[in-house]
Amino acid sequence: MPSTYTTNLGIEKIASGDQSGTWGTTTNTNFDILDQGVNGIAQITLASAGTSGSPNSLPITNGAVSDGRNKFIEFVDGGDLGATAYVQLTPNDAEKIVFIRNSLSGSRSIIVFQGTYNASNDFEVANGKDVVLKFDGGGTGATVTQVFDDLLVSALSTTTLNLGGTAVTSTAAELNILDGVTATTTELNYVDGVTSNIQTQLDAKAAASNPTFTGTVTIATADINGGNIDGTAIGSSSASTGNFSTLSIAGSAITSTAAELNILDGVTATASEINVLDGITATTTELNYVDGVTSAIQTQLNAKAPTASPTLTGTTSISTLSLGGTTITASGAEINKLDGVTATTAELNYTDGVTSNIQTQLNAKAPIASPTFTGTSTVPSLVLGSGSTVTSIKDEDNMASNSNTALATQQSIKAYVDNSALDLTAVTTDIDPNTDNANDLGSAAKRWQDLYLSGGIYFNGSGSADYLDDYEKGTFTLNVGGSYLVPLSGTVSSYYAEYVKIGRVVHVFGQINGSSLAINSGTGTGYIIFGSGCLPFSTTNDGGQTPNDTFTGVVGDGSGYGLTTAGSRTASVSAAYIDNWSWGPTSFSSGAINAVCTYMTDS
Repeated sequence: MPSTYTTNLGIEKIASGDQSGTWGTTTNTNFDILDQGVNGIAQITLASAGTSGSPNSLPITNGAVSDGRNKFIEFVDGGDLGATAYVQLTPNDAEKIVFIRNSLSGSRSIIVFQGTYNASNDFEVANGKDVVLKFDGGGTGATVTQVFDDLLVSALSTTTLNLGGTAVTSTAAELNILDGVTATTTELNYVDGVTSNIQTQLDAKAAASNPTFTGTVTIATADINGGNIDGTAIGSSSASTGNFSTLSIAGSAITSTAAELNILDGVTATASEINVLDGITATTTELNYVDGVTSAIQTQLNAKAPTASPTLTGTTSISTLSLGGTTITASGAEINKLDGVTATTAELNYTDGVTSNIQTQLNAKAPIASPTFTGTSTVPSLVLGSGSTVTSIKDEDNMASNSNTALATQQSIKAYVDNSALDLTAVTTDIDPNTDNANDLGSAAKRWQDLYLSGGIYFNGSGSADYLDDYEKGTFTLNVGGSYLVPLSGTVSSYYAEYVKIGRVVHVFGQINGSSLAINSGTGTGYIIFGSGCLPFSTTNDGGQTPNDTFTGVVGDGSGYGLTTAGSRTASVSAAYIDNWSWGPTSFSSGAINAVCTYMTDS
């Protein structure tokens, strides 16, 4: 015979004669089930919110330990589930009382149900709350209710008390004042509007029956049936007519004027109604407060709400509303705009000072990041990313303002550059073009005049072979002493010599002026024109020989032709020292002998 299980806890009941040798294991499991059902505490992590049709399951499993059997269950999560969570206890016929705590994040509630989901049969556990729930095991129509819905206690200790969702702020001593009070709510409400101690006020009033007044009692009009006033008889049933300079009642002078007493003329009040004034201590001003009253004052007062903490019913129409002494000028429709507003006070205060529609103003603004402006933009000052402040843009061709906070227009910069010499006196660093081998210094139409350098120039490269470090020109003294390689005849009147040095290359030019000058034919050794020690720079030793500081060059006539070997006038001579040359006779009608020379120097 198979085992059966209890309905509520799912405890296995072993059939008679079954589970021989294993009943101990089953019994131990049953003890664990009982232990869990009586005092089991569990924390269950919900992985998702679930839905009413696919809820998180809280099972009571037959013959096994399971989450739904615990006495106390706390629901938690690994992060906000994003919606209200749904939990279903199974099976739907198990009766169960369980303590549940909602510790979900994100202020999420938990809908707990047992049978087929029905909003009228479930129970919603608010976030952060503890409840004791009863599952009635009613099958598909099972209900879940709060055990303490109607809680009866003889004593209650609590630090915070809420009634109907409203926190009670009165202390226990203040609440105990009501202990033994037999007055009804209506009777207690009579103190509503009282502004000072009631007994003190009552002690200052006169009794309604046979009152005794002190001081002067002022009566506007009196109907006295009988007696004498100032020796004048008063009719027994109606007031007589008389003129009185002074009217006293019971020894008290009537100070009211006839006009004031005549106010009562036409009053339909009976004597008993007027006698209500008997014992009144109110002043004329206070009695005048009833002027214009159209119905019973007490009835009207009873229909009014007190000024302090009033309770209003129905629809309340207020023409003017003040809060904290400030008049509310907004209409009802305008105030209703706050219905559903979730903004905080601080957030609403951001509108303070706004003078027109916010969205319209925002739509008319440019974003901070990459703004696009139209029309004319006026900026009092502009702070750049470097921290520099720009206060204006000036169009001055001569830059006369010399401001450190103003920018120049493109036109004024161009005009200033076009009209000004380039001044590099303040330059302390290298000046480079923005592109290699692409920019000219000057142009065919606008050339630089003079260039002053303390260094050299690189041509078409940056190596030593491309470097020109010197250029100069000048004059020097010819040395024509000693024996001549070229025999010279005629009369010498003057000498002239100049040089041009470009880097290490020296170009020299010499001229002998005179009359009847001629070069005779012959041979010999010596100097031609440029004598020993007269060259402006020493010659180089790049060829390996020690140079002689002597003439190296060409001799020519006034036409500039050169002389090398005998009779030749077209070539040039390049040698550090000339020896054993022969030549033919030559004469010059111009009276001058010219010579040029090019050589290398280490200087």
